[in-house]
Amino acid sequence: MNYFTKKRLVVLLIGFLLIINVAAISTIVFHRYMISDRVLQNKKIENPVRFMRKALSLDSEQEKIFTNLNSDYQKNSSKTLESLKTKRVEMLKEISLPDPNIEKLDEIADEIGVLHADLKKLTINNFLDMKENCTPEQQQKLKKMYRKILMGSGHKVDSMDRKFKNRPGEGKEDRKQRKRSW
Repeated sequence: MNYFTKKRLVVLLIGFLLIINVAAISTIVFHRYMISDRVLQNKKIENPVRFMRKALSLDSEQEKIFTNLNSDYQKNSSKTLESLKTKRVEMLKEISLPDPNIEKLDEIADEIGVLHADLKKLTINNFLDMKENCTPEQQQKLKKMYRKILMGSGHKVDSMDRKFKNRPGEGKEDRKQRKRSW
């Protein structure tokens, strides 16, 4: 095989792989954002403060604080969510082009990553602010709620704690010895 045949084969292979990647990304984006948005719109979402009041048995003062925290969170997060939506649309437009610009898609992906990080930071700060205004008993309930929200409902609340704790009286060397005996 001569140089030009090898080069042509490599170019065809890269083009084929690029088409497959674009098709896969388009499918994932469509299912992830388009279909899940429709499902969420069809579900009625309860007022978060009302839900927290019931779940944590908040008093009237705490309820006012949680209402203000929720209002601030909604205001701040809606800007980020709108930016995310705009970036997704921009990404879909670029992917849909006959010859999409990979560098531009990489840039959009980086920007989406930054926006996701910003949204997570807002959520963390909101959770910490709520926790700060709870009694110790309410904080325990809140911890379980956070775990379900962040980890999904399929995880047992205390299984994560038990998994990472050492056994009573067990040191590093004891664990190594137990592993060697298996």
